[in-house]
Amino acid sequence: MKRRFLPMLLSIATALSLLPAPALGAELEITWLAEDAFEHSGDFHGGLAVVFDGWWNDPEGTRYGVVDASGKLVVTPSGAYQLIEDFHDGRAIVSTDKGMDGIARIGEKYGVIDANGKLLVPMSYDKIEDYAEGMAVVKKALSGKSPAGLTNEWEMGYLDLDGELAVPMKYGDAGDFSEGLALVADKDWNRGFIDKTGKEVIPLGEFDDLWDFREGLAYAKKGEKAGYINTDGEVVIPLEYDQAALEFSDGMAIVGMGELQERKFGAIDKTGTVIVPLEYEAMQDFHEGMAMFWENGKVGFVNKNGQVAIPAVYDDAELFDGGLCVVTKDGQRGVADRSGRLVVPLGAYEYVKLAQGMVIASDIETMKGEEHYGMYISHVSLLDADGQVVIPADRYDAIYSVGEGLFQVEAGNIGTPEYQTGLIDRAGNVVIPLGELEGISGFSEGLAWVVGDGKYGILKNPLPPEERQAPDLGELPAPYVEPAQPDPAETIPAAGLAYASTQFVLVDGQNVEFQCYALKDASGNDTNYIKLRDVASVLNGTGVQFDVGWNGAVNIETGKAYAPNGSEMSTPFSGDRAYEAASAPTNIDGQRAALGAIVLKDDQGGAFTYYKLRDLGTALGFAVDWSAEKGIFIETK
Repeated sequence: MKRRFLPMLLSIATALSLLPAPALGAELEITWLAEDAFEHSGDFHGGLAVVFDGWWNDPEGTRYGVVDASGKLVVTPSGAYQLIEDFHDGRAIVSTDKGMDGIARIGEKYGVIDANGKLLVPMSYDKIEDYAEGMAVVKKALSGKSPAGLTNEWEMGYLDLDGELAVPMKYGDAGDFSEGLALVADKDWNRGFIDKTGKEVIPLGEFDDLWDFREGLAYAKKGEKAGYINTDGEVVIPLEYDQAALEFSDGMAIVGMGELQERKFGAIDKTGTVIVPLEYEAMQDFHEGMAMFWENGKVGFVNKNGQVAIPAVYDDAELFDGGLCVVTKDGQRGVADRSGRLVVPLGAYEYVKLAQGMVIASDIETMKGEEHYGMYISHVSLLDADGQVVIPADRYDAIYSVGEGLFQVEAGNIGTPEYQTGLIDRAGNVVIPLGELEGISGFSEGLAWVVGDGKYGILKNPLPPEERQAPDLGELPAPYVEPAQPDPAETIPAAGLAYASTQFVLVDGQNVEFQCYALKDASGNDTNYIKLRDVASVLNGTGVQFDVGWNGAVNIETGKAYAPNGSEMSTPFSGDRAYEAASAPTNIDGQRAALGAIVLKDDQGGAFTYYKLRDLGTALGFAVDWSAEKGIFIETK
């Protein structure tokens, strides 16, 4: 049983509070609770949350109850139940189990309650699994000791939603119903599928091995060869593979051929067509249209169109989450999208974590613990799917996802007088300011447990339903192609001296003075470089306006109003200045741009990036030219 509990002293609902939500122009709806009733709470499932008092080592055991979305106690915590599982299909498994782990022990009995807390099935079974598709596996132990899970130690059947035994207890093993069928086995491990009436749809023993149905197909094996069958038991993908994924995922299955040490892997679709050639050392299941593969000990990704989106150049990688994945090379972490483009360059941050299509990034690899939703201490930024900074590192001490489009933010350390917590949305808008609440749990079904002013309550998610959903990933993008690099003859020397060069430029008929710097070529000719933020400032409000950001790369976002940082049209140094060729990439609307640049630093180490004006014009869509009458001029129309 996987739960996320918020430890607190909770209570019975007595009042509804409406607080303003600054970013939303709406009110926050919180049902506050009173009269101490329980100490810990879990997520909501079907509008109901499991609550309990005590811990496993409490002499009186744990005392479980149930609360509905209004805060009403449906089941009051008492000694009647020392374990209540989360609700599924409006039913929850209850037990005398004192271990809080759900492991069946001889002498402990299990039953079923409905959404009103009524005991539908008396606590008379040795184990009952959670309901799935309206059916629950029920077990009777045959030995006098705790069963090890072997088929000859159990008798299993199925309960329906009324608590009636719909399928007799005659199986040695039984799995959850999936797509209308359940995988069962007799005591000799002959496996097959039954429907909800108990009818054997696919006879036991027809195949040597089987797995649950997913996406209309099930893994099947005879002898040493595997393939897939449909719900009628017909082999629709021949049993010809030496290895095959137990389930289809994203309409694809990983398959392998060859002797174990030489085996190569690829992927097929649901028609059995090979989409990814069987040529890789290993592969993982598809997720979000992408599958990880290994080649020569390195990791890459192939998409479900059979295209290598991320070549095998990384030492490690994580699964895609919200269209992004974390990749690692030479000890440095970065974030790639499904095209393979690095939206967060390697080494830009010490630690990165993905959540809800966003990136939580930290300059310091210190964390408060994965069990607290991946919270990191100090220097924490929130980036969007293009790697743009939404929340800078100096605003909060911790940021972590609480789900449904929201992130909890914190200032100060938990347990200190300085500690404050609040909520923001994906755009960085403040939903609950720091200090208005004392604690917030993760959201489930639009609800979260909160603590405020010494009271506890249930917060309704203030975001509209469409903003709570995971980002729409859309169609798979084409694999990213690195732009052609500048002609080597124009490569900027790695370091040198830049010469101060004030230039007057006619911008849409208005004369503007820019503080530029020039590099001299071997013949002594000048090439002028102009500060990027100066150009962005001057062109702001025109049809070619653009914004500038930094996340380890220079990020230019076209069509967006420029947000000044105070450095525009002034330079904190004068005269000739040492420069370095820019090593950080430049991205325009998320795509790498082949723009040469130089970096000049002030006496405090602050960096300023300069580009060729004509290169910027070509890349950003404004005209740059020279005439004897106008001199250098820019036209944005």
